[in-house]
Amino acid sequence: MERGNAPAEFVLVSALVVALVLGALQVVVVGYVRHALTSAAAEGARVGSVIDATAVDAVSHTRGLIESSLSPQYSGQIVATRSSALGVPTLEVRVLAPYPALGLWSVGGVMEVSAHAPLTMRDKASESGRASLEFLVFGIALVIPVMFLGMSLSSIQGATLAAQSASTHAARVFVQQPGLTDAVAIAERAALVALRNHGFESYSRLERFCEPASCVSPGAVVTIRVSVEAPLFSSDVLPGILGAETVTVSAESTRVVSRYGVPR
Repeated sequence: MERGNAPAEFVLVSALVVALVLGALQVVVVGYVRHALTSAAAEGARVGSVIDATAVDAVSHTRGLIESSLSPQYSGQIVATRSSALGVPTLEVRVLAPYPALGLWSVGGVMEVSAHAPLTMRDKASESGRASLEFLVFGIALVIPVMFLGMSLSSIQGATLAAQSASTHAARVFVQQPGLTDAVAIAERAALVALRNHGFESYSRLERFCEPASCVSPGAVVTIRVSVEAPLFSSDVLPGILGAETVTVSAESTRVVSRYGVPR
């Protein structure tokens, strides 16, 4: 009788462990899809915010990025409208996509993401039973670290995209300003807008490097470095209880002030 029950228990426990592993992997997939959609929306908003660009350009660019990085099924509903963030006029790109439930396939539900870009450039028991229990405990002990690792990698990926987007936006608007005070203020706001697109309220550091030292002189090379704190053991999809620990993620972008100067 005991030997007869062991195979059935092994099958049941194995099914549970496989389900847990697949669930942990699906959390990572959902996080990747959300970050990819947000990054595409942010880049589309940036394209639509420049001079002579339109909302149609923003939608088209966003759709192309989504289709190349994910699948055409995620690019069906994309809307670009004028908005504002932190008092700055922006172009907002909003994406409504199917929620991935099994890999990249969806069985229902909608995932909504949005991103802004400043318009500054335009507007400024038994042995067998015990064995099964040990197998279950081992399986759970293996799945939990994998799940936390997946959530941590998802969080770091999001922070990397956020820092890169923030430094790009900040450097782009910085070199368009005629005065240093205005350039610093607008660059900081542009960085905050970009960070909020990815769910970060603020940066830990925003550093500026200029060559020559006069950052707004014609031909000056300006580098903006943005650092953010990425929470470990958690993500925007499944917040973790150990999310107090963080790791610093930095990105930088370099732009050149026009050699003909910036109109005052």
